[in-house]
Amino acid sequence: MAPRKRSGTGDEGQVQCQECLRWCFLGETMFESVADAKKAPFECRPCERTRQGFDRLEKQMNARVPEGYLREKREAREALEAQVAELDKAGQAKTAQLVRTVAELDEAWEKQAQLEKRVEELVTPAAGDDASARAQNNARHAGGNADPQGVTDAARTSGVRQCRADSGNKESPEAAPGSGGSPARSLAAVVNHSSPQTPAKVPAKDQRRRQVIVVGDSNMARVGEVIKGRVGDDERVKVSKLPGKRVGEVMQQAKEQLWDRMEDRSLVVAMEGVNDVLQGRGGGFAKQIAKGITELRATSEVVQIAVCTVPEVQKQGVHVERAVVTANRELCTLGKTIEKEEDKSGHSAKPGLRKCVTTT
Repeated sequence: MAPRKRSGTGDEGQVQCQECLRWCFLGETMFESVADAKKAPFECRPCERTRQGFDRLEKQMNARVPEGYLREKREAREALEAQVAELDKAGQAKTAQLVRTVAELDEAWEKQAQLEKRVEELVTPAAGDDASARAQNNARHAGGNADPQGVTDAARTSGVRQCRADSGNKESPEAAPGSGGSPARSLAAVVNHSSPQTPAKVPAKDQRRRQVIVVGDSNMARVGEVIKGRVGDDERVKVSKLPGKRVGEVMQQAKEQLWDRMEDRSLVVAMEGVNDVLQGRGGGFAKQIAKGITELRATSEVVQIAVCTVPEVQKQGVHVERAVVTANRELCTLGKTIEKEEDKSGHSAKPGLRKCVTTT
């Protein structure tokens, strides 16, 4: 024990209880002096009575509850603790494996980026050489396609003389002796034969496949069957139901499905916002939609996006109806902003934000 002196009482000291750390006068204890209190532990009377009370309660509980029952509960607790330890260990192993997989994927992406950069460096000079070669070829064709009326008199005279010499030395169907064929006709035939024929340009067809991705929250459970009935067995249309999910999770699901076929021409239809409004989390609805649209466009360059307005819920209270109106107003404002940004880019077929009204 760590005794201390009582202030203003001379040599009389105090002894501290080892349980509650309360200081007691030496007269309240069984010790004769402070030195004796240092040699043995001390427990004050309230703590002693409390301990005795707990001992009596424990004896009574042990007398009432069978010993086998306590043993079964103890064994069940130990088994549960062992199972939790195994699950914890397995979770740590899976986490380590996931970390290694992410590191390997990052390394693979880095290598792919380096390869793409190298290929781009190799293709860029080749494209420049092809452009110069096409320019020279066009210039050469332009020289060969000159109008026969623009030929100089010397060249015309030389061609006439050559045709006459050929007609005098060798018979031909065009200028046979006595047939009345003129040298001008032979000259025109020579000029027409010498002019190169440029092949017609064949427009390249867009070989990209098309797909439609329809993703929705709780309202999709009712609309999804109607959509499947309309499209039938068309594999290009994918319908995903996410009951109970919010805007961020719906847009993430659409992004994952778009990632599988990012090179195709895709139409993404998102029906969301009901759960956000019903859960009282409709604030920032437009920001989450804008973020999701940005991620979708970053995933694929040939994607069109249609976002449905929040359906008009009924019998949910005035505050829910006001939240729906506010969310749809923000969505309309966002749609005007996105369409304005697309107009600046100059694309004729712009992927924008489409609004459609649904009710539930």
